[in-house]
Amino acid sequence: MGESLSKQVLSNEKILDSISDWFTIIDLDSNIRYTNKSGEKLFGLTKDKIINQKCCKLVHNKYTLVKDCPLKKMLKSKKQENSELYLPEK
Repeated sequence: MGESLSKQVLSNEKILDSISDWFTIIDLDSNIRYTNKSGEKLFGLTKDKIINQKCCKLVHNKYTLVKDCPLKKMLKSKKQENSELYLPEK
């Protein structure tokens, strides 16, 4: 993650951690570079265990990008993309 983006994320971490939805930053190789506290609750893992995992492996237990993956869409459109994902409660 770029240095200026890292500083922005860290300075806003309290705000991001107050969001009940999972907020994450994923690099172009599908590696999770940031997660808020909702990710810890959602996956039952600490931030340290989530960061650097492949998003598709963590979320879908797959090693390739899934059909409606926002990263896949972004690489094609060259624009910001997002996705809503329903995960049943554990």
